[in-house]
Amino acid sequence: MSVIWMDSCGDHYTYTQAGRFWDTVTSVAAVETGRRTGSSCIRIQGSGGAVEKTVNNLADVVVSWGGKYQRALVVVPLGIYDGATRQLYFECVNDGKITVKNGSGTTLGESIQCLTENTWAWIEVKVTAFSNTVGGVVIRVNGAVVLTLTNVDTLNTANAYCTKIRLGSDVNSYYAAWLDDVVVSDLSGSLNNDFLGDVSVVCMLPSAEGSNSGWTPNSGTVHYDRVSQTTSDDDTTYLSTDTTGVLDSWNFADLTASSTILAAQLNQTVRKTDAGTAEIAGVCRRASTDYVGTTQAVGGTAYTGYAQVWEVDPSTAAQWTQANLNAAEFGIKKVT
Repeated sequence: MSVIWMDSCGDHYTYTQAGRFWDTVTSVAAVETGRRTGSSCIRIQGSGGAVEKTVNNLADVVVSWGGKYQRALVVVPLGIYDGATRQLYFECVNDGKITVKNGSGTTLGESIQCLTENTWAWIEVKVTAFSNTVGGVVIRVNGAVVLTLTNVDTLNTANAYCTKIRLGSDVNSYYAAWLDDVVVSDLSGSLNNDFLGDVSVVCMLPSAEGSNSGWTPNSGTVHYDRVSQTTSDDDTTYLSTDTTGVLDSWNFADLTASSTILAAQLNQTVRKTDAGTAEIAGVCRRASTDYVGTTQAVGGTAYTGYAQVWEVDPSTAAQWTQANLNAAEFGIKKVT
């Protein structure tokens, strides 16, 4: 897999719900108008404010996001970690230039001037290896390479990988940072295995009944409208089941703009209501076949977000076309 996770940043959650989709949230102050017409973003404001996402032992990584910074001179927009220890971090301390430091604080390089205060930028950071001797970093801003580092020390732990991405600020500053359209990917596979370019993470919602209806609406007989809210209303509208193996799937609003589709990600907000093990999996239904994603354990009785990425159309094993995405259903399976 190359595209690992993505977030449209506030298009499908309130600022108080951000922690359902990010693993750690500090000082997310608001959901506001994003960098694209009709989109939302999250504003981080507060001492050390940031959002963090756990990833699975990535030996290389590309982090892409839309960023806007109230003070582009006093922020650490990105940290790349192994557990609680930084492997690398990226800070702006000199006229909108990005400085790269390894976890021990050694400066590895500084970009040309590339960020302007209070102005959206599309930022892409590629780490080609975590190594004391052959580490590599490339930074692009608005499509232009602003820094290339080769054969540098990008390793600060015993592990040649990262397990966490941190976006926001690591400094004691109350200046705001805005984030939108975050994508985490790596260099594996045959698709999306390098810089992605300026992308939009588009949020689409269930719009009609699908072919599977094994779960139970909490009211009425319609299924899709129990899960079609822009932001989760928790126990006001929901589907539930205590039966192992049942599926529920729904049609979604069409993607109308002509686009190259890099990946599709299903987000679900789920909780369990009793003790014991509960597991769910995302489902993509294409061409009359249900393709079940990775089994995920439901962590507790509080609502939590779960994501499943399909980088390719599972019915063709090829890159998504707009027509095939619009024809797909997505949904949920109770595994145990």
